[in-house]
Amino acid sequence: MTGKKSKFNKPIDLVYCWVDGSDAEFIKTKGEWLEKCGIEKSQDIVDVKQIRYRDNKELKYSLRSVMKNAPWINKIFIITNGQIPEWLIIDNPKIKIINHKDIMPKDALPTFSSRAIGSCVCNIEELSEYFIYSNDDCFINKPVSPDYFFNKNGEPVIRLKKQHWSKDDIEEFPYHSAIDLCGRLILKKYKKDYLKYEPNHNMTPYRKSWFIECKKEFKDEFEKVCFKKFRTKGTINCYLVSLYSIAYKNCKFKVLNKNIKHQDNLYVELNFKNSEMKKQIEKTKPTLFCINDGDSTSQFEEIRLKNLLSDMFKNKQIWEKEEDFEIEPAFEDINAKTIVFAPDNNFARYFSVALKSLVENSSENELYDIVVFESDILINNKKLLLQGLPDNFSLRFFDIGEFINESGFINLDVRNYWSISMYYRLFIPLLMKKYKKVLYCDSDIVFNDNIEPIFNIDFEDKELLAVRDEFCIINKRDSNRYNRIKNVFGLENPEFYFNSGVIMFNNEKINKDEYKNELKKALKTKNLYFPDQDVLNIIFHKKYKPISLRWNFLWHLKIWNNVRFLTHSSNKEYCADYMESIKRPAIIHYSSSAKPWSSPDIEFADVFWRYARLTSFYEDILYNNCIGCSEIFTTHNFVKKAYFNYQVCKILSFITFGEKREFYKEKRNELKKTVVKLRTIKKLNT
Repeated sequence: MTGKKSKFNKPIDLVYCWVDGSDAEFIKTKGEWLEKCGIEKSQDIVDVKQIRYRDNKELKYSLRSVMKNAPWINKIFIITNGQIPEWLIIDNPKIKIINHKDIMPKDALPTFSSRAIGSCVCNIEELSEYFIYSNDDCFINKPVSPDYFFNKNGEPVIRLKKQHWSKDDIEEFPYHSAIDLCGRLILKKYKKDYLKYEPNHNMTPYRKSWFIECKKEFKDEFEKVCFKKFRTKGTINCYLVSLYSIAYKNCKFKVLNKNIKHQDNLYVELNFKNSEMKKQIEKTKPTLFCINDGDSTSQFEEIRLKNLLSDMFKNKQIWEKEEDFEIEPAFEDINAKTIVFAPDNNFARYFSVALKSLVENSSENELYDIVVFESDILINNKKLLLQGLPDNFSLRFFDIGEFINESGFINLDVRNYWSISMYYRLFIPLLMKKYKKVLYCDSDIVFNDNIEPIFNIDFEDKELLAVRDEFCIINKRDSNRYNRIKNVFGLENPEFYFNSGVIMFNNEKINKDEYKNELKKALKTKNLYFPDQDVLNIIFHKKYKPISLRWNFLWHLKIWNNVRFLTHSSNKEYCADYMESIKRPAIIHYSSSAKPWSSPDIEFADVFWRYARLTSFYEDILYNNCIGCSEIFTTHNFVKKAYFNYQVCKILSFITFGEKREFYKEKRNELKKTVVKLRTIKKLNT
């Protein structure tokens, strides 16, 4: 509420027009009627674009925005063709579903035109005298009182804006032609000219009695639009009622200035030009806003919209069903190998390599239950990932974005190279309660061997299996981070700080309620270095079992710290594990800012490319990395590093004995070749 007492105190209802255009039966029926009417989708006289029927759960969030900012709304009516939103509890007294057949003539059904439906909205028997009509893509952004919609005299507060259309615009676009027709009808009947205006595309107030009067005055026009199956040119819309209220009832109207900094009503077309919708809303601070699908709206933008709305309007309402976010096992066999990945859409191409390497190193007699936590992977990329999977593989995509917002995990810091997807692994115990073991793997990995042995490792009553990160073993010189891990994160022995790129959850042992509380607490820790990894270490530091580097061979260790690691580490057991694991790593984790797709000259990059050639994304990976930027990265970051390591290995190859001498000789020769190659690249690029 605004804090001021409203001058208007009569009941105000809210009416929505809603359809789920993705419903198979709806699509079938619409297609049949297009054929019956002799209408081709390409004909511009009829607006049958899919954007008119999309459902992205906007209605749920629109209702949340209403309850948050206009809780005084009396009753809510949702007009549908018989469909009911899957998330809606229909026996709530606040909301009532109205079927088209309840308010429209039998001969007008079925209808696929929002104009036809809108023309009959006043036929809702229980509808109050004062009501607001809205589409599901309209939202209330800040508290409003009834005065915002109706003045003290009970007149609708009508908001218009100046239009600057050409004749071609009116001729080409069905929306423009409808507005123009409404204006011309009013001009002809009442000699009042409003042709330079258009309605504000948002929640609109009406009086039921005035609506009925207008229908009588323009009976032919309303009957014409009512019996049209699809939105067509030459028909009116509800704007005619607003103009009637102004012209005949002497209702005043407001002209909105769209150039002012803080727009009262913001209209955003959902396409690539409006990718920063949230910033636009925060900047203009509108009272109402509408985010409407456009002709160029992509699936990616639809996903972004859903994530934005669930973030803006978090509070569930009593008419919303409890969401079942639990993931069921794909196989009845409890021995199926369950692996979770969490790539975003941009990383799908690289995840395809991890998936292919898993398939190539799998056993035909084993079952693999692969679950991808995601919130933005495009349908085409999903199809490509599913191509060619063996029958013993199940690959499913779980949209985790809504779960995060609905579950109250709001403190997920995202900045720079931190993406929201890095947090997804944290929710495995909460979403996969029926699984005994779950292996999580980052998407910048390749499987270089069969993974069955890691599933057979004894947890020894621990809740997690993980590989120790080398940071605290060889980098004690970074005292700030070392001390923070020990004193702030609470890790008694920082040398057991583990890497979260490959982890196995002992899911049946983890207490889910305790874990959820621990997770919420850990996420509040300030100044995390690597949020996902630090949080898991805070929770499982005393409850995990270290396993061999072979199961998470850290590529960055070999690139950046290979020599320093072997010469400065006092942990001989860790060094020995490294020396053994490097011979045949089972899982190679490209854990570095340098990646094999941008630095193919580094050791083990060839393993990535061997599997990449087998994927449907191979050309896509090449295209995205053939611009030439990798040479700049390589020369600036690696020449000095490689030369330094070469010199160290050269010295060590003279002063050490036995196996170590042979090792350093081999490394010296490798690094010498690398230095020569990088210097050549540098020379070519200068």
